[in-house]
Amino acid sequence: MRHKVIALLTAAAIIVLAWYLTGRNSTGSSGQSTGQNTPIVGKVYLTTDQKAENRPAIPEFVAQPTSGSPYNINSVSGKYIFINFWNTWCPPCQEEMPDLARLYRDYRDKNVAFYFINITAGEKSPAEVEKFLQQQGLKLPVYLDETGEVATAFGVRAIPTTVVVNPSGQLVYARAGALTYEKARALIR
Repeated sequence: MRHKVIALLTAAAIIVLAWYLTGRNSTGSSGQSTGQNTPIVGKVYLTTDQKAENRPAIPEFVAQPTSGSPYNINSVSGKYIFINFWNTWCPPCQEEMPDLARLYRDYRDKNVAFYFINITAGEKSPAEVEKFLQQQGLKLPVYLDETGEVATAFGVRAIPTTVVVNPSGQLVYARAGALTYEKARALIR
């Protein structure tokens, strides 16, 4: 019972924080940078069709690249899908980012689709995300979860959280906590 109360209080705190921070960013813009070298490559959002039958290993969501057509994540087939949920203010996220950037550099042209999803509802603004990535010299494809709905659908309760699906569409890893390069590499081999 105590765990349920803690989980409910945590969920309520996240919702209130997301509401508060979303209200503070009242620019009306999508938050996308117009710079050419931005590491922010798009947004993610849930699909409207979440029927119980034929539900895949992970919640369906759409990746909307800043340039290109949106696509359902479950249309990515025959590859590992590596999803990492994070925030700029999170010390374990900051700790793992250099290793994950190295993993991305080493495996981006191989059999892996990477989605580094910033839970933007927990940030001051999308510009802060871009500023953090540039200051740290991180070059990896970051998608913004502006409302936090994708993170919520995945049941993210702590960050960083990483989810890995194998090329057969089976969930092989879903845990919170920072990853080292070696541990992350072992998940996609």
